[in-house]
Amino acid sequence: MYCYDVGCENLHLDNAARACAFASVFYNSGTKLMEEPSDKNHRERNETLRNLYKEYGDNITADMVRECFSKYPIVAPRSFGARAIAGASDKELADILGIYTVGGRGLWSRRWLEGQILMGNITPEDFLNLPEQSLYEFFRLMGETREVFWIGKDQDTKINMQTLPAFKQWIKNPVTHDGKTKFSGKTIGQMLERMNPTILAQFDDGKYELGDIKQFDGRPNVKSMMDSLYFLANADFLAGDYESAAEKFETLAEKNPNNAQIFNDLAATYNNMGEHERALAAVNHIIKEIKDKSAFAAAYYNAGVARESLGELDKALINYNKAIENGNKSPRVPDAIKRVELNKNLARRNTGQIHV
Repeated sequence: MYCYDVGCENLHLDNAARACAFASVFYNSGTKLMEEPSDKNHRERNETLRNLYKEYGDNITADMVRECFSKYPIVAPRSFGARAIAGASDKELADILGIYTVGGRGLWSRRWLEGQILMGNITPEDFLNLPEQSLYEFFRLMGETREVFWIGKDQDTKINMQTLPAFKQWIKNPVTHDGKTKFSGKTIGQMLERMNPTILAQFDDGKYELGDIKQFDGRPNVKSMMDSLYFLANADFLAGDYESAAEKFETLAEKNPNNAQIFNDLAATYNNMGEHERALAAVNHIIKEIKDKSAFAAAYYNAGVARESLGELDKALINYNKAIENGNKSPRVPDAIKRVELNKNLARRNTGQIHV
């Protein structure tokens, strides 16, 4: 989703509603709503991006993604993908989701829900906190007919807005069709966050839908987040709403004190807010308390940003070099080192320590 957002200029996944709706679309169907899975450019771009993520991880840059999309442009978009890339309205995208409901009754309600989130009629919080399998129960409650969610067919499909009031009332107390409330303890948000590489590979091939996840017993991705709030925090961060992102990351950090990724995200958020001492505190928690060495590359970079912003150039240089020593391969780090060294030289020149 991040790669499409960066690689497609008009996609604009810069708010929580759009990000949540597209996350669900990608989770259910991989990239096959955006482009034809068999297209050569699509396959080669996916392979290139996968290799980049293996090498750089979270340090992959937007420029790397754009270069990949430039080399392998989208040439075979699907109806949804073509409209999304062209900057279509949320309502138009919501309607077109209705043609992608073949292959399972569960998709009728799922795509409808994604469309309503996209239009802002249902909040991401409500969606992510729905109990697992509860959507199917709402579907049964409404009579198990496609017309409850979608009117028309093929390219003339429209989202049924008349179902929205009933859903908004039901979501206050989601119950099964027979009035019981025995749902799984998992929420949709937790399921979305627990994607592992095995499932991811199957989605890319277009082989599995949401209901098939129970076939896998693979170990969850080590970066999985236990709280759906993480999606919303990231959306706020990407939208530049750092105060709101910080509040959410702080809540997540309190719930997950040993999750280094959350604390790195928190440090980056604090740096963007100008709260550099707080960023350093988050980094120190990673290094001294969590001691997750796989997170040190990002942690030392975040520390370098904080020290540089505080004017502590010597310490900033030490931290940037430690980021490299711990495997940070982002081009931002050597750029930062050059910038700090230049500023140190300028400072010495201004104090008469060197002559030019």
